[in-house]
Amino acid sequence: MDTTDRTELREHRMKTTTLSLAAGAALIAFAVVALVLATGPAAAQKAPAARPSPSAASAPPLGSLPPVSVPADNPMSPEKVALGK
Repeated sequence: MDTTDRTELREHRMKTTTLSLAAGAALIAFAVVALVLATGPAAAQKAPAARPSPSAASAPPLGSLPPVSVPADNPMSPEKVALGK
């Protein structure tokens, strides 16, 4: 391989390396901009207000529920009440 071939090869490698670095930098910049736009203050302002869960909104008041039946062979105990909390 003569000197001209080596010089051309070196120039080609420098060009492809420079292009690869530029493409990588552009990709990183795009990702950073997309991330900032997606999570910036504008995204926080557009978040909907918290709503009560459907079960809480549709549950009747506790005073209108019928009394709970307790079987005679399985009586209520403080331990069962503690398990239910």
